[in-house]
Formats: sequence, C-alpha cells, structure tokens
Amino acid sequence: MRKSFDVLLLFILVLARLTINKFAEASLFEHFKNVISHPLVGGWLPRRAADAFGPWYGDPIFLLLAALSLLAFLLYIFVDLCKERWGEQTTFRWKYASLWLIILTLVILPTLKMTLLRHNNLPHSYSHDGGVIQTEIATDYFLAGKSPYVEDYYDTPMAEWGFPEFRTALDHYPYLPATFILSAPVKRLSDALLGWYDQRFTYLILFIIMLILAYALTRGDSQAVLGLTMILGLNPIMGLDVIFGQNDVFVLAWLVISAWFIHRKRWLWGSLFFGVAAASKPTAWFLAPFFLLFLTDQPTLSFRQLFNKPTMLAILRRAWPALALFILFVL
Repeated sequence: MRKSFDVLLLFILVLARLTINKFAEASLFEHFKNVISHPLVGGWLPRRAADAFGPWYGDPIFLLLAALSLLAFLLYIFVDLCKERWGEQTTFRWKYASLWLIILTLVILPTLKMTLLRHNNLPHSYSHDGGVIQTEIATDYFLAGKSPYVEDYYDTPMAEWGFPEFRTALDHYPYLPATFILSAPVKRLSDALLGWYDQRFTYLILFIIMLILAYALTRGDSQAVLGLTMILGLNPIMGLDVIFGQNDVFVLAWLVISAWFIHRKRWLWGSLFFGVAAASKPTAWFLAPFFLLFLTDQPTLSFRQLFNKPTMLAILRRAWPALALFILFVL
C-alpha cells in the first residue's frame, strides 16, 4: 500500500458500514421501542436519554456504537500522523487495535444486539430467514435424528418470516449439510450455557477466527495485515450478512482457514477445510480451480507444466481429502 492509503481505505469502509447499518436498522418494525425496552440492549439508558433521542433520531445504541467507531477512526488517523515519531511497530499495534475496535462497534456488537433483540421478541424477527431461522430448525431436526431435507418448515417460524410472497424454502432446506452439522456443537454449548441459541453465534465465532488468521496470511506485513483485516471485517456487503445472519461468512471463514493451512504447507488440513466450505454452499465450488492451483505450490506455472503427470499427481494427492470430506458430508 502507498503511504497512508490504509487511512483512505478505512474511511471508505467505515462510511459505507455506517450508512448501510443505518438504513438497514431504520427499516426494522418498532425497532426503537424494542431497543429501549430491552434490559440488556437499551433498557439501562436513563429515560431522559431515550426521550432525547426519540424514534426520529434512530436507535440510541446504534448512535452510541457509531460514535465509538468514529472515535476509533480518529485514533487511527492520529496514530498514522505520529508514525514517524513512534516507529513502524508501535504504529502498527495501535492501528491494529483501533481497527479491531471499529470492527467491534460496527459488526460484532451490532450482531450481538440483534441476537438479544430477537431473543426477547418473535423468533422470526431480527434475522435472515434461511441463514438463521431455517438453519436453526435444520440443526434441531438433525439433533433429533430427523433429516432437514425430508422435513418441511410450514409449522415453524420460517412460515411467519417476512411477507407471504417472499416466504421461500418451506418445503425443503436449501443449503448443504455442513451448515447445520457444524453448527450443532455450538448450539449444544450455547443451550447449556445460556439456555438459548442464535445461529449468529456460530457465524461470529468463525468471523473472529477468520480475522485473526488474516494476520498470518499476510506474512506479518503490517500494511497487508491492516488492508486484509479491513476488507474482511468491514466489507460493505459482508457486514450485514453477519449482523442479520446470512451464511456467506460461514463459507468464507472455512475458505480462509483452508488458505491458512495451505499457506503453511499443511496440505491435508487445508484440503479438509476446503471440503468443509464446499459442503456448506455451492458458492465455494467456483473457487475449486484456484484451490487446485494453490495446491501446486508454484508461484508460476506454464499451461504445459500444469497438465504434466507429476503436477497432476501432486494435485490429486493433496486434493483428495477435500473431495472425500465433501462426499462424506453430502452423501
């Protein structure tokens, strides 16, 4: 990255994230009332503070988190201005900490806020239909020994989500098996600790793991670490996926974990985690050619070299665990 380009990139991403979050939450039914009446989300606010905000200013917790994210961004700018005095390592540490604070206030805490609001409201509120509601039901079916692909979803919260014309997938579960099989342990743990579960708990765990691994994927290059963490953590499209519970981060996280293992030349584990991604959602399938090229461990490779016998055997030897695990999940 060029000098201070990371500040410009972060400014664009923070602005996009704030704008998208604002419009998304403004469309929620009785959102202000639900926020200020929830004991953990907004119920701790003094009545005078809630009245001062009023529904016309929006969710006070959103505004508080937005203010904190902007303060963290100002800290990031201040640190950038001091980099010649502080040195590269100190500057990076402060920038990295500020970036995590921004991700915390714009993605992680808003996601937890939505899970808490949903828990105190209707089960089909504050969540995506397939990524949260139906996946939770599919996980329940799986844990009960039933097939999510045989059972229907007419007598579940899925049948109450959104407008009638948009209520889809009531006859079947549209995602691949890894989505509910790998969510089952998190559900068991959450039920034991909290007494309830939200599918976004699984997504948040994977989201945080993915961001931590971004550090290793960039070989410790400070600018690359910051840039990749920004793109993964504050992506304008992916942010709402986490907050409302679409399952794209579920697939992306397994892909990043796979890349991390392959980056360390741990071919077996890298292949297995790509198999998990492929058994989660077909969007991962489009990356299969790049995954196979990654397994060659060659920075450059001619077309003829790619299809010679030694290269093909090396790819096959390293890729078969992904195919085997995919078949195990799907069949």
